Amino acid sequence: MSGTVLILGASGRFGRHAAEAFWNTGWRVRLFDRETDDLAKAAIGADVIVNAWNPPYTRWARQVPRLTQAVIAAARASGATVLIPGNVYVYGNGSGPVWTSETPKRARNPLGQIRRHMEDAYRKAGVPTIVLRAGDFIDTEVSGNWFESHIAAAAAKGKFTAPGDPDAPHAWAYLPDLAMAAVMLAERREMLDTFDEVLFPGYTLSLDELRRIAERVLGREIALSRFPWWMLYSAAPFWPMGRKLLEMRYLWDMPHRLDGARFHSLLPDFRPTDPLTAIARSLGAQANLHPDQPMPRGQLDIPAEGGARRGPKHAAVQNGKPRGGQHVVHAHVARPARFVRPVHRVQRRIALLRRIDPAIRRGGQHGAGAAGPRVADARIGQKGGQRIGPAVTVDRVQVRGAHQHEILRRGAERAIQIM
Repeated sequence: MSGTVLILGASGRFGRHAAEAFWNTGWRVRLFDRETDDLAKAAIGADVIVNAWNPPYTRWARQVPRLTQAVIAAARASGATVLIPGNVYVYGNGSGPVWTSETPKRARNPLGQIRRHMEDAYRKAGVPTIVLRAGDFIDTEVSGNWFESHIAAAAAKGKFTAPGDPDAPHAWAYLPDLAMAAVMLAERREMLDTFDEVLFPGYTLSLDELRRIAERVLGREIALSRFPWWMLYSAAPFWPMGRKLLEMRYLWDMPHRLDGARFHSLLPDFRPTDPLTAIARSLGAQANLHPDQPMPRGQLDIPAEGGARRGPKHAAVQNGKPRGGQHVVHAHVARPARFVRPVHRVQRRIALLRRIDPAIRRGGQHGAGAAGPRVADARIGQKGGQRIGPAVTVDRVQVRGAHQHEILRRGAERAIQIM
């Protein structure tokens, strides 16, 4: 059963893939333009509205409730089913390790509560709604996701950046697969409840397992280094987005996976992309591969669901038995030293500041035509024996106040791109 679909946020990550997937399966696709279109009019005659709008974190509190009510009104007037790409923020810190449709939504942090309230609004409104819940995205291009933009940004240079525990199971969703699942659920919408939540199992892979897959794709060893969260903590008082990123940091250390039992019962014919192929397509530019070039699985024994056997902290097997009935697959791959030798924090700060702030360069003199002041050192300032925060010394002059705060803010914004 196909029909007409209205895509909200078609230029975004999920919206872009959803538009392509619906089009390729024979649907009539409408792309909504917030600059020129009227939502109520655009929704007339639509069978499904894909709400892929996703403002920046810092605008969620102001925009998400308003956008939610606008979509509800359009769906109620047109009779369309709303399909939302849900996330895992609703569960909250300390939940897991396995999430199902019955898992309580107990998030207490602001971002998690906004998502909870958004979903509650659809439920209470009584408009047909499908929440397709998924983990972190893996895209086919660099689009601002953690994986392509930060974790694997320097994979071709032999470096993976770990924002958390490298051995913790983590939920991932390959966007072309997630979009196809959305199409298949939309075609079966008559089988679903008025408000229905479907968990997309995707891949359950630790950061270290992703690293080993990338090694096979790129044909080289890749070392793990730690994400510089300290820069976000330094900039958080002056950078709202940094505070939001820190708010969700717990997901990188908390083992979790999405249970796929109901998903497979609803969509028994769904065939996910092999994780090795998905990572190869995601790293296509670095691996010099065409996005559609097939990548054989080879001998890497890593599951698409469940988790490979891990150490005691995150063991999927306890006392010789699978924990929680989880399917266990062993990954027998040589594991070289995972972490790059840590650089002294002060030296790392100097290097980052040199790369971040155009006013701070290695070498150069003051005056016209100069490359800018030279960074002599970066240290934690002391006053009366009390720690008063970071201070940067430029040509023997300590920079404090607004200029230093701007340096730190810009540093944090760039850190997740260059680390």
